[in-house]
Amino acid sequence: MKTNILRLLLIVIIATGACKKEKLTKETQIGANTFSCKINGKVYKVKPDFLSQTLTGGIYLRSTQKYELSLEGVMFNGEKSDYTISLGIPEFASAGFFDLRDNNICYIYTNVNGNQYTSKISKEGYINIKYIDYPNRICAGTFEFVGVNINNPNDKIYVTDGRFDVKNKRN
Repeated sequence: MKTNILRLLLIVIIATGACKKEKLTKETQIGANTFSCKINGKVYKVKPDFLSQTLTGGIYLRSTQKYELSLEGVMFNGEKSDYTISLGIPEFASAGFFDLRDNNICYIYTNVNGNQYTSKISKEGYINIKYIDYPNRICAGTFEFVGVNINNPNDKIYVTDGRFDVKNKRN
């Protein structure tokens, strides 16, 4: 009887571990250097890499009252790097919601076949900067956009549930 209970417990533990789904990073505002999203419904996130930087950029001071967001992440799904995502807001004064119909831009590059997708064509999406702590160089927020292949307008990539919490290393 004890043997059957132990076997059942072992099966449950193994099954639980095998069914573990990849999750998005938590939404934080502490400069955790996290960046994740769903690309066509699959979870991707930057992975710390000691040989190369997979997350670069952050928030920069353009003038006394204006900031710039420039962020780029090499996105991994499991062990495979499939995409690089770039987010940019050229100039803004405070945290808030930034529509991609304005002068803001998101790009997504496929690292496999070299296609480039942009929100400039679709003009669908947003970057929502929820938190700025410029003295500590921390910026956190969410994003979502439709990327259209610059060479084939019928080819689209859907980026949803995006989130970032970054701390610049330098200005």
